[in-house]
Amino acid sequence: MRGSFLLFHRWGGLLIAGFLFVAGVTGSIIAFHHELDEWLNPAFFTASGAGAPLSPSQLVATIETAEPQARVSFLVLPEDAGAVAVMFVQGRRDAATGLRHDLGYNQVFVDPATGAVLGRRFFGACCFQAERVIPFLYRLHYTLHLPRPWGDWLMGGIALIWLVDCFVAAYLTMPRGRPFWRNWGVAWRIKKGAGAYRKTFDIHRAGGLWVWGVLLIVAFSGAYLNLTDEVFRPAISALSPLKPTPREAGMARLTANPEPARITYDQAVDLAMTEARERGWSVTPATVSHLPRFQTFSVGLRPDEGVNLGTARVYLDDRTGEVLRTDYPGDGSAGDTFIAWQFPLHSGEIAGLPGRILISLSGILVAVLSVTGVVIWWKKRAARRVRVTRAATP
Repeated sequence: MRGSFLLFHRWGGLLIAGFLFVAGVTGSIIAFHHELDEWLNPAFFTASGAGAPLSPSQLVATIETAEPQARVSFLVLPEDAGAVAVMFVQGRRDAATGLRHDLGYNQVFVDPATGAVLGRRFFGACCFQAERVIPFLYRLHYTLHLPRPWGDWLMGGIALIWLVDCFVAAYLTMPRGRPFWRNWGVAWRIKKGAGAYRKTFDIHRAGGLWVWGVLLIVAFSGAYLNLTDEVFRPAISALSPLKPTPREAGMARLTANPEPARITYDQAVDLAMTEARERGWSVTPATVSHLPRFQTFSVGLRPDEGVNLGTARVYLDDRTGEVLRTDYPGDGSAGDTFIAWQFPLHSGEIAGLPGRILISLSGILVAVLSVTGVVIWWKKRAARRVRVTRAATP
């Protein structure tokens, strides 16, 4: 068994090392994606702070009036007086061809008090210009910029191999001789005064052991986020009943020719907040999106206190304002709660700033473990070749 595990760790590790190096480096950066993006692009994130902010409907109108071919699909409301409003937009469909107009951008930054456009960009475009680098790294982390769903499946598969290898690697650190605990203690230390190879080996082994729990969580949550519908929801639903996803629940409303919405962004936010107060939620409006083909408004509500499990959400009929569905992080079955934990755990946001620092450091360690693993294999391979050559030489 140990020999089989060793082969899996060696060849599985070599297979995923390059991918994990990229995921580790990019993950350590995007743990602070907002702060870094703001530092690199201050013009995008500097609001005038003059006067009361415009309402969501007014903010949307400033963009759609100035650019008639654009439609706002998602609005991120400013968190405080100094923050900007961020909108994701897409081209409207041409009535004759059915194709969307090419705007050349999909994200707009707006001063919430004046409605002035502070900047535009295409989120996810290549590569390292100041306005592109953080979104580029964000998509690189999840999909390697491969077309979906291929990028999701590839990185999800890499995460699954890594998840299994976490257990295999931990097993391989355990000693075969007695006393167990004293012998296993060697695996947790870096030997002083050792040569370069031994230090590399100790860093690889001890580094993985000390943060094994964190690496296991990151591997599992990463696999979940990329293979949610393909693997994890079916598996979890076999153990615990799951609430249908918003998309599953909304398929009955899907239409190719939606009617114009009869309620506004402002009304959607007001109705969502009324529903939240009736349910006793302590929340603040965070996002608003209009899904015309589903004839639905989705309002994201940021919990004001407690463990950060993400935003609550209220879904409303875009013609009547009827509440179609509500989601609050942590509500529902054990399976629903477990699923709600995955993104906050993967990003570190579940523990606030300390959690994000831990995730950033773990990303660096993943990159180090990937490099040291390849170095160890290369050194052993070279040593085996030397032994074979010597044995064949009279």
